[in-house]
Amino acid sequence: EGEAVTESDQTLGQIRMTPHTIGARTTISRRTLLQSAIAIEPFVRGDLGALLATAMDAAAINGSGPAGQPLGVLNTSGIGSVTLNAASTPPWGDIVDLETAIATDNALMGNLAYITNSTIAGNMKQTTKDSGSGLFLLDKDWTNGYKCGVSNNVPAKHILFGNWSYLI
Repeated sequence: EGEAVTESDQTLGQIRMTPHTIGARTTISRRTLLQSAIAIEPFVRGDLGALLATAMDAAAINGSGPAGQPLGVLNTSGIGSVTLNAASTPPWGDIVDLETAIATDNALMGNLAYITNSTIAGNMKQTTKDSGSGLFLLDKDWTNGYKCGVSNNVPAKHILFGNWSYLI
């Protein structure tokens, strides 16, 4: 009280938002509708939904930006990264380095989670954290105390870590 407060200004910017469209299309013949033993329409809707979800996942992770694609996380400049030391099985130190990179930017909050591809996830389930604990790098979909998702849209040698609820 009574002391001068150091003045500071926030650094604000704008992100240009551009709507993108994704779609899927199929044809169901009259014969298929008549002969199907299962309710074909919900089956086809579910299949198309899964295809669309995979395409949106690919755009969010690897989108190039031009030609109607959004800019994906891996192609966005200014996002911190850690280069993995191994192509298919990261050592424990690389996992910790990902968390440290987020903490360094004071962003270690919110809905944080890892995401990697099925090859790396499978290897992490077979790789112990250290030589004595018997703990694995990935156990019951958790790594280093955070949820770990799997998407084959994540390229080789990549594990992503961040607050996925902030993904726009």
